Amino acid sequence: MKKCLMFIMVFAMGIFFAACGSEEADAPTAYPPSDIQVEEADGVNVYSVIYDVDISDTEAWSGYDSDDVVKQTAIEGIKACMDRDDWADDSIVYGYANEALLKNMMYSYGQDGDYTGIELYQIGIYNDTYTLQGELE
Repeated sequence: MKKCLMFIMVFAMGIFFAACGSEEADAPTAYPPSDIQVEEADGVNVYSVIYDVDISDTEAWSGYDSDDVVKQTAIEGIKACMDRDDWADDSIVYGYANEALLKNMMYSYGQDGDYTGIELYQIGIYNDTYTLQGELE
């Protein structure tokens, strides 16, 4: 009887841990862009990376570099621009939620000639800077 109860307890714990792990596996590691637009301004390519993300929901987009999804979304979006044929080293990247409006800004890279970090925003308001550590090389 003790062996049967022990087996049931171990089986139940296994199911519990599997269920806990499945929620984490469903969480995005980075939001993929729905569109990338580029325009030339003053001889510089300016990329608008558009995401289908509700940034008014701080659970979806905190705007802080402590949030791995925020950091990885910005890094992957910038890398997607760098992989394009029209990329130049002095290009600027802006990440936007839904459409390219300032109030929907999620991140910027290369703004004011700063290529050492990524500026992070929550609903267009500056929140934090993530200092790059070689992720784009």
